[in-house]
Amino acid sequence: DAVTGQPPPGPLPSPRALWPARQSVGWAVTGVRIDDAVVRSLPASNAALVEGGRVVGASSRVPSGVLEVASQEDAVGTISTVGGHAVTVETVADDLRLLVWEPAPGVGLLVLAWIVLLAWALIAVLLTLVAVRRGVSDPLVRAAAVARHAADGDLEHRLDPAGATELRELSGALNDMGVEMDRRLRELADSRDQLRGALSRLGETLSSSLNLDRTLAVVTDTAMDTVQADRAMLVLTTENNDLDIKIDRGFDLPEATRFDGHSLPGWVARTGLSVRLPADRVVISTAVAGGILAIHQLSVPVTGTATGGRIGALLLARPDAGPAFTEDDLRTVRTFAGQAGVAIENVLLHQEARRLSLTDPLTELWNFRYFQLQALREVEAATRYGRPLGLLIVDLDHFKRVNDRHGHPVGDQVLAEVGRRIRTSTRLPDIVARYGGEEFVLLLPGTDAAGAVVTAERIRRRVARLPIVAGGQDALRISVTCSVGVAAYPQHGATVDELLRRADVALYTAKSQGRDRVVNADDVGAEVRVPVTHRDSRVGAH
Repeated sequence: DAVTGQPPPGPLPSPRALWPARQSVGWAVTGVRIDDAVVRSLPASNAALVEGGRVVGASSRVPSGVLEVASQEDAVGTISTVGGHAVTVETVADDLRLLVWEPAPGVGLLVLAWIVLLAWALIAVLLTLVAVRRGVSDPLVRAAAVARHAADGDLEHRLDPAGATELRELSGALNDMGVEMDRRLRELADSRDQLRGALSRLGETLSSSLNLDRTLAVVTDTAMDTVQADRAMLVLTTENNDLDIKIDRGFDLPEATRFDGHSLPGWVARTGLSVRLPADRVVISTAVAGGILAIHQLSVPVTGTATGGRIGALLLARPDAGPAFTEDDLRTVRTFAGQAGVAIENVLLHQEARRLSLTDPLTELWNFRYFQLQALREVEAATRYGRPLGLLIVDLDHFKRVNDRHGHPVGDQVLAEVGRRIRTSTRLPDIVARYGGEEFVLLLPGTDAAGAVVTAERIRRRVARLPIVAGGQDALRISVTCSVGVAAYPQHGATVDELLRRADVALYTAKSQGRDRVVNADDVGAEVRVPVTHRDSRVGAH
């Protein structure tokens, strides 16, 4: 096209002046018509013709945000970055603009960089997790395994104290706990074995031994084992209230050594108080003149139950440089000494009984002499402590017929079996003695008249329940019955003689009423007199 005057405005390409060396007469302008087909045929960048904000032709879909750039006045002739695209706008005509865009330079590299960065971050996280597992989880798993072994009783496993400070502290604490538990278990096992052995020895002594020396030795050795003492001494009270050394383990005192009532053993035996040194030194400082044989010493009384007296004292000691006895040690030894006192007293009583021949050789029951001694003591104790005391007299019915029919040897067998049945029908504290002939007498400490009647009925039924087999090869089966008279302190008498008389009256009444029965002294008047023939039956036989 040719135009005159000034060059045409706008972005028309390549205007050339006509005759530039001379006076210009006009301008020659060349160009290419731009329409939708031309835009679509562009080989490189994406392009679009936009008129009034509306796309009139485009080589491809216009991305979101790119179209808005064409409407901006300040966007003409510049390159903008929108949504990852580089965008340029040129004015083609008054309201027609050419919009060209392509991916912004470097966007692909940025995305790649982000991808690489994320990949490395993921790898770092994985490595961290592995490190955490190895540094935290694995030690915890090992710690749990050690704990399970400990729960199963296996305390030999230990943890390697490695890793973070907290894990090292945890491992060390678990290892220390295992060592301490193992030590405590070993101590408990040793203590259990010692106690088992001690109880076994004591049980054997209580059940079978009537030898005083053996009993005293077992008691002393058991006490030493119980509290881990290295020295011990057992002293017994004499008739003069001195104390003889019966057992000496480690003190090595002369055999003739005796302690009087002012010595520590004598004071303990006399007062019944226990002493633990050095803790109780102030308590005994003004009362004891001697007998303190060690810095660490236990002294406890050995007491009986039947006589209620002080049998003696038990002394235990540890090395002066060793640990002191504890309050638990004192309680343990005091309890043990009470049990040992029963064993020692049984032996002493047995020896006394043998010395005085206080047993009946036929029935192996106490004889009437022993009964008299014990009856006096029991009445005195009942008076002092205000407790009841029952007394029974048991007599076999028509026993003379047994002797006349079968002979005295068979009669003796019947008496022995009746004595056994009576003894097994009573309690351990009860005293069963042969009164004379076919009569037996019983003391029931702590039993009133009603309780004594119950015991009497039990004896009567047991005697009559089964025939007595006697006669050796002849195998005689002899049925016997008995009558029982019952009296009780204090309602039937305050002395042994009064109780015996009231029980004898009740027995006579039982025989008068038909035999094989129990009669309480409450049911018989105190004025009833027993015929002489009945009293003489103790040396004869019914």
